[in-house]
Amino acid sequence: MAKRCSACGKDSPDESNYCNYCSRPLEIDVICTACGAKNPSYGVFCGTCGGDLAKVRRPPEPPPPVVPIPSRLETASTSQAYKMCPRCGSHASIYDFECPNCRSSLTPVDDESLPYGYDGPPDSGSSVPMIAGILTILTGVLAIGQGAFYLLAGSIAATMDVPGGAITCCGMLDILFGLAALFGGYCSIQKSKWIFAIVGAILAMLSFAFLVGFVLGLIAVILVAISKAEFME
Repeated sequence: MAKRCSACGKDSPDESNYCNYCSRPLEIDVICTACGAKNPSYGVFCGTCGGDLAKVRRPPEPPPPVVPIPSRLETASTSQAYKMCPRCGSHASIYDFECPNCRSSLTPVDDESLPYGYDGPPDSGSSVPMIAGILTILTGVLAIGQGAFYLLAGSIAATMDVPGGAITCCGMLDILFGLAALFGGYCSIQKSKWIFAIVGAILAMLSFAFLVGFVLGLIAVILVAISKAEFME
């Protein structure tokens, strides 16, 4: 025979004094010590003889549930589930090595504090974009030097009453190409904004800086093109 709990309505074994589901005391019969009549557990006086049921021994109340206090190790593990970006203050996961908001680099977390099964940071990729960026920047410097040489030659031609407008225009164009190449090379080294990196390498190639610039720029264009997958954008 089972006892039904009046609190949750579920049955517990007949020998149970407390509900197996909500831990409330079960309504068991209380035997009057005076006449031996059965009374409900919530009764105060016997329904047969009017005797005092308070003297009858009843099951004690269940102790309050114990709420576990998290240990210092658990608190530290919870606090390390996220880390804050030092640049924009955004929250990032412990597995992120760059901020999802501003794309700035994040300090990696020690391997000992990471959950089991972590394999370490992802592969940073090859050095092809960096080599392309160095070649692009070098070609950009040569283009700026060639542009400065053309501007000087145009100024000298003007003092000698020789038409030098075309030379001056070529010099200004070389300087613009060189500045664009410097920016594109920087983007290539940082592996960001692939479109600027490839445009900078193309302009560096088209500057024909002292002829060698065409070869260096062509190599940079090829390297940037084949390493497009390593760029963030």
